Amino acid sequence: TNDRYDCNVVLEIVEGVRANVEEIRIEGNSFTRNEVILREIPFRLPDLFNDNRATIIQRALQRTELFTSVSTPEFFLTADRRGAIMIRVQEGNPNRFDGMIGYSPAGRGTAGVVTGLADIQFRNLFGTGRKFTVRWMKESASTQEWSLWYFEPWVASLPVNAEAGFVQRKQDSSYIRRNYSGKAYIRLTQEFSAGFTVEHMRVVPVERVGVKTPGSASWSLGGSVRYDSRDNAITPTQGVLYSTTVEIGWKRVEGRSMDATKRLSFDTEAYLPLTRLQVLAGGLHGREYSAPVVEDADLFLLGGTTTLRGYRENQFRGSRIAWLTLEYRLLTGGRSYLFGFTDVGYIRIPEVAAVGVTGSEITRWGYGIGTRLDTGIGLITVGLAFGEGDTFRTAKLHIRLVNEF
Repeated sequence: TNDRYDCNVVLEIVEGVRANVEEIRIEGNSFTRNEVILREIPFRLPDLFNDNRATIIQRALQRTELFTSVSTPEFFLTADRRGAIMIRVQEGNPNRFDGMIGYSPAGRGTAGVVTGLADIQFRNLFGTGRKFTVRWMKESASTQEWSLWYFEPWVASLPVNAEAGFVQRKQDSSYIRRNYSGKAYIRLTQEFSAGFTVEHMRVVPVERVGVKTPGSASWSLGGSVRYDSRDNAITPTQGVLYSTTVEIGWKRVEGRSMDATKRLSFDTEAYLPLTRLQVLAGGLHGREYSAPVVEDADLFLLGGTTTLRGYRENQFRGSRIAWLTLEYRLLTGGRSYLFGFTDVGYIRIPEVAAVGVTGSEITRWGYGIGTRLDTGIGLITVGLAFGEGDTFRTAKLHIRLVNEF
């Protein structure tokens, strides 16, 4: 029982091939061009490969929204013993339709209102990553808006993205506003970009009995920054999205001299995973416009499905607005989840003599529940939202369909 046994252990280490990547191969893309995928990969050959870089590459391709899935890059040796990585992608339908219908029940002195939204995006023209968007929105019988946008990635083969757009809004049969804008962004890192904007706006009055909205023309120049660390653009479970834009300009209104203007906007979203199936989503957004005289066409719009829920689409208008959202999500599989939310909004209404509005500040809050379902015809979101003083009879019902084709 007192015998002792000794053992010697010899470890033999055979050093493998240095993971130096000299080639990248792509599988699974039948429509998107190889060069479009390769330019989105933050990896320059030859270079060393490790698990961290594999994750960075995977997330970079997921952010393009061109693929339904992207595999983790795999390192292998070619027949001539050169290091390479294989990336397998699964292409989704390149185009997207986003439609919404809403109904606000009749209230005191107001009839029931049916609102609608149709947003069609061609997100991968000719397999190049170029995008073209057509959008139409109806808020009431007399107010509607439509817009066109074109997106050009990697201008002159540089990490610079450019956009050009046109928006026309007819407001309550009192004026027509036309915006022409251009944007350019340079990608500094995978998460961070910076750019500039230029915009021209014209307001054309529509003659009404007893009301005369003055016409105007304005120009503005601005700068912007954007940070995006979300793990997924469609159904994020963690990460932060932040963007802010500052614009300065000048405006000439009929019968007055030139005025200096300033516009500020910021958006922040954060996603915190509580457990594997629970996510807390929060957002803080703000807009501010300042000028010696503020016209009705200069005001920001607030209310509805994408901002302050529980109220009619664009129910509020102000020269300074802000809204806070807090949403609890219970993931039920794929891109589906149940949610409950609370929204709080702030609106500063300036004096607008042309439409008889006096200055004031108001706050509003809303709450509600809903679900998003990933179905064969697309993502269907159904939400029931309550504003201050609402009952089930006056609650706002929103139905939204996002279909990829």
